[in-house]
Amino acid sequence: MMLKRKKGQQLIVEEMILFGIGLIIALGFLSAFQGFEKGAKEQSGKDQIEQMGEIISAQIMELVQTKSEGKLIFELPQTLGGERYYIKLKQGGILIQTQSNKVYVTHVFGLDKKYYFKGGIESSSKKATLTLENKTITLGI
Repeated sequence: MMLKRKKGQQLIVEEMILFGIGLIIALGFLSAFQGFEKGAKEQSGKDQIEQMGEIISAQIMELVQTKSEGKLIFELPQTLGGERYYIKLKQGGILIQTQSNKVYVTHVFGLDKKYYFKGGIESSSKKATLTLENKTITLGI
């Protein structure tokens, strides 16, 4: 019995098809993991920004509960979620805006009815100062 030999062209076509299938699978994995990475990065950035709002809110509560007038100084991270940001105190609460114009608001437990909020600071300042004076809470350098 004689074995039939495959021709060179046929072998090359088979190898190219197999290589193409492998490439499609590899690209599929790469695409799936890039989507996962992007989603995880966005969520961690959002969590960091929300946490910063809560930290400032807690600082305000500490300032209001312990003193009638006073000052608190605390450090700011350069970036949150890989982006620079701006923090502003306003009557609705603490507003944090990122470079990509995402805006997050943290409420201050109804203190905005009893105190006047003003001031803002950029993350490049590295330090922030909360000042309580005459029922006015100011955020600055």
